[in-house]
Formats: sequence, C-alpha cells, structure tokens
Amino acid sequence: MIEKSTLMNEISKITKEGAKDVHYLYEVWFQLPDGSTIAPLKFMSVDIVRDFTQSYADSIVMEVVFGAGTYTQKLFPHRNNLKAVIQRQYIGEVSDTVSANAQVETLIYTAILMDVRDHSKEGTSPLLDSVQMGDLGDIMKVQFQLIDNVTEWLRGCTVGGVFKQATPWQVLQAMLADQSNKMPLERGLSIEAIDMVPADNTEKRAHVVIPHGTPLVALPSYIQDKCGGIYNSEIGFYLHQGSWYVWPLFNTQRFEATPSGLTVINVPENRFPEIERTFRQTANQLIILATGSTRSVDASNARQVGEGNGIRFTDAKAIFDSFGETIDNVTTLSRGRNVTEVLFEEAKNGLNHVVQAADKISSNLMSALSKISSRKGQPVQVKWENSRGSLIYPGMPVRYLYEAGGETKELFGVVTMTQDYIHLKGTGATARRYASNTSLTLFLEPDNEQSS
Repeated sequence: MIEKSTLMNEISKITKEGAKDVHYLYEVWFQLPDGSTIAPLKFMSVDIVRDFTQSYADSIVMEVVFGAGTYTQKLFPHRNNLKAVIQRQYIGEVSDTVSANAQVETLIYTAILMDVRDHSKEGTSPLLDSVQMGDLGDIMKVQFQLIDNVTEWLRGCTVGGVFKQATPWQVLQAMLADQSNKMPLERGLSIEAIDMVPADNTEKRAHVVIPHGTPLVALPSYIQDKCGGIYNSEIGFYLHQGSWYVWPLFNTQRFEATPSGLTVINVPENRFPEIERTFRQTANQLIILATGSTRSVDASNARQVGEGNGIRFTDAKAIFDSFGETIDNVTTLSRGRNVTEVLFEEAKNGLNHVVQAADKISSNLMSALSKISSRKGQPVQVKWENSRGSLIYPGMPVRYLYEAGGETKELFGVVTMTQDYIHLKGTGATARRYASNTSLTLFLEPDNEQSS
C-alpha cells in the first residue's frame, strides 16, 4: 500500500505545503480589423498541446460561446483577420477572490476559425439575419486555433550559409542566435534565451553547408541528418516561453546532470480523488503527483528483437580515404576498418540482432544511432490534476517513482509531450472559475526487472 511506502512522506509534503496558483479567472475578447472588439458570452476552455517530438511550438485550441447573431453577422465576416486577447488572473484555492498582489497576464494571438461554414448563407434559420434575433434564438460553441506572434513570424524565416572549422552544435547555436537578434522588436517579438544541451558529437568539420532558403524550424533536423549530427539519440527542438530549447530527444540518462528536473510520483487512481495540491518546487526539482490513470506499454524488448538492437553501415570516409590496401596487385579489404557496427544493448538471450542501416553508406554516426534510439525505452502517460503545465519545459529530464510489490522503484527518462486542458469548473452562467489538468507523456528507460 502506498500509505505505508516511502513515497507517502513526499506526498504529505506536497499536500501540506500550501495553496498553489492553479485556479484562474479568464476574460477573452476579439479585435476586429477596424479596431473594435467583440466579447463572447463565455470562455469555455483552452487545449494546449506541446508535442516535443513532432512540432516546434504549441498547438492551442480555444472554445468560446457566442450568440448566434453576433457570431454570424459580426465575427464571421472578419474570420481571416482576427486577434484574440486573453487575460487571466490567479485566484485562491477556495475563494474566487483575486489576491491584492495578483498580476493580470495578457496574451495576444492570431485567431483562426476552425469551422469556416457560413451559416448565414446556409439558410438554416431566418433568425440569423438579425444580430439581436439571432442572439435571442440560439448560442454557438466556436473553436479557434491560436497562434502567437513569434510562432507566426518563424513560419516565414529562412536561413543559409557556409561555416568553416565548426562543430554542428556551434553552427546551430550561431544561427539561432543570429535569427533571434534579427526579430522585429517593434512588433513585440523577441526570443530571450537559447538552452542547448552539450553535444555528443564534438568533432569540428571543415565545412558545414546550409542551403539558402532552409526554414529555420527545419534547421536542427537538417544539421542532425545532413551535417554530421549533434546527438546520438535524435534531436529535440522547441520554442517555449521565449526560449529555444535543443536537447537529445530520447536520452533517458540526463536527470542527475541537469540543474532542473521533474520527479513524478505515481499514485494509484482514485486513491486521493480531487486532490487540490499536487506539486511542489525545490531549488532543482519540480515534484508532482500523478493521480489519474496511467498507461504504460514497454515494447522495447520486442522492438529490439524484431527491429534490431544494433546497427551496421559502411563508413563513407573509408571509401575515399583507405577502403582497401593493395600490395603486389592484390587488394585486401578490412571489414573492421570500413564497416561501423554499434550494439546499443546486449540482448537478454545473448542473440544480438545487428541490422543494416537505412543509409548503407554514411559517415553520420549520430544520425544512424538516432534512428534506433526510440527502441531503448518505453512511453508512459500520466495525468497531473490541478496542474500548472507551463512549469514543464521541453526535454525536461524525469525521474518516475512508483510502488510495485511493496517496494518503491524508479525509472529515468525525459518528457516528450504535454497536453494542458484548462476548463470551466461548474456549470451555468455564473460559473467563472477555471482549473487545469495536464496529460504527460514520458519516454522512460526499460524496466529491466519486468522485461528480463
């Protein structure tokens, strides 16, 4: 039982530490091209997906309620040129009163309407011909995709150049810094910092060539795959709260060496229902309680058996430099000199499966190892209730603690995805309190005890 485990001591610290800023008041309105504004009847929710493996910025979807007439006659005609302004304040754990020192946070986004049907032309209701009659006759739930100004600017940003006697890591850092300095500050755009984990590949290259016209957001992958690579476990690249983050995507062993990590304590579902306090912060850790359902599928061993636990490719450098040795018109080829073979983990049954790389001839060891790095771990999804998901940063190392067989066990890994769902608590027109739940996807090292 978890109540008798060593984890209970930390759980008690979290629940007794004090109230957290996890409840909000929200106010939302839309700016039209002529400078006027329209406010919805109700802000319902916002869904923020941060997929650190597939994207470089947040995917945000907001749902609001409009009177049918206001939406059809006033908002919809300007659907291609809308700005959404969101203001929020933290409120107390129990009361809706705003504390005296609570600051108002204002966020401005480009708002893209997700349902582009023109209801006024469909003739579904004559009431929609009048704003007043339409508002009295019906209400509509409307969803918008929200894009912040920096992300919008990055979509059109391209780079290129030739760098001499530099490592791939140095090239990426220099180009990110250069583009960050070129951002138009007069439009309120800025990137404050670049957080890059030190490289696995520290070899300087005579030339690193980046074709002009390369999208900035595609630059890390291009350097990883085409310019010698930076990390041996794929590359992560993400913009979060005004900072670039670059890290080894599937490296599960960075927790001890990183100044700020995440500790997840898995609590059995329904053991502490609707618990209000679910995290605390120390000087170097964020400690959270995963109190909802947990999903885990450890297919790492099966993947290694089926897809290989090692990789083999011909070294492109050897082909040009010293592919074979010729003596007396006899050429001798050395497999050990020309072929690179890497075994990332011994098979538990002793039968290793080393497969041919997709790029059979390559000099990019980092890229080759990255292609198989996701086989060395397992995805685990947990739910963090009454959360503050913005505290999770891209590539955050994680220690996962759980109870099994009467013992406390731990696995190490990295956060690969978060999804914040900020929603209205309660029903009815007077409900005004919002809370947040976060789903976390972790990539953890294999549980060797269970897979052995």
